Amino acid sequence: MNAKSLISALTSEAANVYVTLTARQLNPDINIVARAGDRSHISRLELAGADRVVLPHFIGGIRMAQSVLRPTVTNFVEIAVRGGLDLQMEELEVSPTSVLVDKDLMNSDIRPKYNLIVIGIKKADGEMVFNPGPKEVIHSGDTLLAVGKKTDLNAIKEIL
Repeated sequence: MNAKSLISALTSEAANVYVTLTARQLNPDINIVARAGDRSHISRLELAGADRVVLPHFIGGIRMAQSVLRPTVTNFVEIAVRGGLDLQMEELEVSPTSVLVDKDLMNSDIRPKYNLIVIGIKKADGEMVFNPGPKEVIHSGDTLLAVGKKTDLNAIKEIL
């Protein structure tokens, strides 16, 4: 009842629906990610209360196709995910008291000071800005999508 998130990854659709329904009843604010075996199961899991439904076989198929179509990109991501590179992607929420509030990306000094690349900004209203330009202004409540070393990502959290 106190959990923030739940992942229901059972092999049975009925079991995932039951777990999702039960969790949603016990905790209306919980974030639920549920596994589906088929696209036709998505609507049932969402109706049961899942916030996100994942299709592992579909994702696996896309991953296999990407390894053929874009092998260098796929290998790079695979090495990064497995820890072969000190590289991580992180969501960084900007608080109202952050020194970054009302600064544009260029004047924020995120790149030179923290060696991070901001690849997107989720605005407080939910709008997603991909590949933001140097004049994109950072506001309170925005979430920066940044890529960099774990130590650099941890360092910037001090000013957020």
